[in-house]
Amino acid sequence: MFREFAYRAFKFLLLVTTIIPVAHRLNAQTDSRNLEVNKLQNYLTRLGLDDLSIVVLRQQLDKQPGKSAQLNIATKLANYYTKQIQQNKNNIDGQLEARQQLSKLQQRFAELKHPKFAVAVLSADFSHAQSQFFSWVTSQQTNKTVHDQLAKKFAALNRQWTVIMTAAKTELDRQNAVKAAAKTPELHEIDDELVAIISQLEFIGGWQKYYLSILTTDQRDRYLAESRNNFLSLIGVESLDELTKLKPEELELEISWVSRSVLGLAMVSSAESNRFTSKLFEFLSDARVPSAIRSDVDWWEFQSAALARQWKKSTEILRRKLQADSQSRDNPRLWLSGLQCVKLADDPAEVSELVRYGLQGLARENQFQTTQKFCDENPSLIDDTKFVFQWLSAQREYEQGEKNTRQIHFANCKKLIEKAIKSNEPTVRKIDLARCRYLLGWTEFRLGNYERSTKLFRQASLGLRSRDPDSAAKALWIRIVAIRNSSKRTESDSRKIVSALNEIRRLFPGTTYDEKAAFELSKLRTASGSIRDTIQKLQKIPPDNSAFAQAQLEISRLYFESLKDPKLSEDQRSNLLSEFCTTVDQMLKKNIVDQTTKSKSAALVIESLLAEQPPNIAEANKWIQRADDAIGKSYSKSADLAFQKFRIAKMSNKTSQAVQHAQWLASTDNTNRSYKIAALIFLAKHHDQLLAQTSFDSYQAVALKTEKIYEALSGLLGNDSQTLKTKPNARTAFARLADLRSQNGKTDQAIQNYEKLRQALPNYQRYILRLAQLKTDSGQTDNALELWRKLASGTKPGSESWYESKFNVIKIVGKNDPPAARSILNQTQRLSPNMPDAWKAKFDKLATTLKNR
Repeated sequence: MFREFAYRAFKFLLLVTTIIPVAHRLNAQTDSRNLEVNKLQNYLTRLGLDDLSIVVLRQQLDKQPGKSAQLNIATKLANYYTKQIQQNKNNIDGQLEARQQLSKLQQRFAELKHPKFAVAVLSADFSHAQSQFFSWVTSQQTNKTVHDQLAKKFAALNRQWTVIMTAAKTELDRQNAVKAAAKTPELHEIDDELVAIISQLEFIGGWQKYYLSILTTDQRDRYLAESRNNFLSLIGVESLDELTKLKPEELELEISWVSRSVLGLAMVSSAESNRFTSKLFEFLSDARVPSAIRSDVDWWEFQSAALARQWKKSTEILRRKLQADSQSRDNPRLWLSGLQCVKLADDPAEVSELVRYGLQGLARENQFQTTQKFCDENPSLIDDTKFVFQWLSAQREYEQGEKNTRQIHFANCKKLIEKAIKSNEPTVRKIDLARCRYLLGWTEFRLGNYERSTKLFRQASLGLRSRDPDSAAKALWIRIVAIRNSSKRTESDSRKIVSALNEIRRLFPGTTYDEKAAFELSKLRTASGSIRDTIQKLQKIPPDNSAFAQAQLEISRLYFESLKDPKLSEDQRSNLLSEFCTTVDQMLKKNIVDQTTKSKSAALVIESLLAEQPPNIAEANKWIQRADDAIGKSYSKSADLAFQKFRIAKMSNKTSQAVQHAQWLASTDNTNRSYKIAALIFLAKHHDQLLAQTSFDSYQAVALKTEKIYEALSGLLGNDSQTLKTKPNARTAFARLADLRSQNGKTDQAIQNYEKLRQALPNYQRYILRLAQLKTDSGQTDNALELWRKLASGTKPGSESWYESKFNVIKIVGKNDPPAARSILNQTQRLSPNMPDAWKAKFDKLATTLKNR
């Protein structure tokens, strides 16, 4: 809101300070008017202030002395309004205003009736009619009134199209005639702009006639034939049969006109129910077709099936898209159309299928508000899909939790997935329940509930074994990780780990998890042996084994852990560190070792060097350079190395470098949580120092940045009541966030923060004091009064907090009950005969105010 206001104020000032003086000069110097206007208009355009530039042109249009100068400005305005019509496809008001302005210019200047200006208006009208048609197809197909209105609209557009097409071709003929009369040698060259306009009109005409063929049944065959001819003309072939005989590589499918025309032909072919339809849609799956068109192909095919009421085919299209690559950017219109078409389907089974795949598709495309709105508006249609909706909503929450590592998303996921599992819907498949338990297992794992997650992963593995063996094996593997992460490790847990590893080997032989399990079992068997024996056995694992990378990293980890042994002598530690460095140095030079293993191993070496007393920063820097040379200097390849660079910069007192590394660690999604927390703590302290040193002019900007840092830090440390109660670091970060929000004028958010802090520690006086102050400042005096009273009764008489609380109690009570306020004031003065001068003055002034009431 503030930015928008500032921008408008800036535009107004600029308008006043530039247009008025220039206009004055133009009146005084008529001969240079054109030059001055052009200079000002170009200056505003360079600033990106196109709207001010247009204001200047409109003001100067009537002030130009010659017809030529007026036409020059009118053409610039017409080009601007044409662009506005094209850009405001979804803004009817913006289109209408631009059309009106363009129409006025065309009435005044005959030269502006060129087809290039008219075609923009036609395109805008056609786009709007087209969107109305799609809405009618998917939700209002039986409405006769809407049908007739659309038919009239497309017929009118068709007449307008004919007029503009004729004008465009006439203009082209006229220009060619002029060239011929002038005996121009390049007679074979045709005006490119007019050819482009005619191509665009041919395209629009093809689609208009396709829609007219659906809306006007008496002339259906005629319009379909004309539509087909338009599209064939644009492609450059004479018949559908000729087109289908061509190979995709023989068509320039990367050209948008050609690709979209093939799409139009596919729709015409579908309407005629001929044998070429599927072939044409196959053409459009070619990799050279622009991705924006490829992503729409399924939707268009769905529309053709919907028009023919072929619901099985419609469902198959939805299912096919749902099973496609999850990374592709699908068009959510397809899923929404599937849901809207349930109003037209007759068979309950077909309705259920459309709803199920429509909901899944929208959920996958993160259209959860649309999905929820549909469920609210159509409760009778989702009886069989409540489970699916809850499950997919839970998946979305889990993904958000993985992305920003906030516990609240995992907690929401847990509630949703448990609700789905308990739904007891008869149509739910066992495999889907197993997948739900798998997701719930991961959720409990992320929440730190390892004991429950191990049980869920076990249940999920049993259910997934026959249909999804890879996920079943992974479930058992993560179960092992969960057992190891449990704080209550027992001998029984060790037996469970061995049992799970053997189960993986028995049930999933030949898989990557089988090799990982074999590797883990070998580690357990050699755990009692010497480090050298273990390393030698790990080094024998060949590169083609899936556990090779893990073995290389385990070698580094063993060296790293061994260096922590307090029993090592100085010589032993030095020799072991030297051996560790040599091993990792050789690893960095091998192409068969992946970059992740290299970066993590190098990071362990650097951490070992920094753990020496004193820290060997010089050698650590050399290893940073070696690692960068081995894996590349891009941070994205290793958060581990970025963290070590951050540590080295801190130890070397290179604050600017440390800030740079910390900012990267804090902003990168896949960074280790502990790295993020360390980086954010450093950034928070750094910005607190900046706030103490910054000038008044820059204070607000630095305060806002500091608030964002503390917001991110608090999210990672946790800000639920239990965390705030038990973890001082989380509580400190959250309280600092509340203070910053208060400073930045976000009083409501600050109050919410302190309410949560008070829930965690109900009797902590600082939180009560800040909450009382904020509520008083924001006018919530009734709520603040109880807080001031609690503070007054809980603090020592004569302390600063006691004086402040008593003062505010008297002030608030005095507004409605002056006698009671005077009584409290007298009591306060008796209890504090040696009141400090500053407070005495305040209370005396308050006494005067109460006396006059």
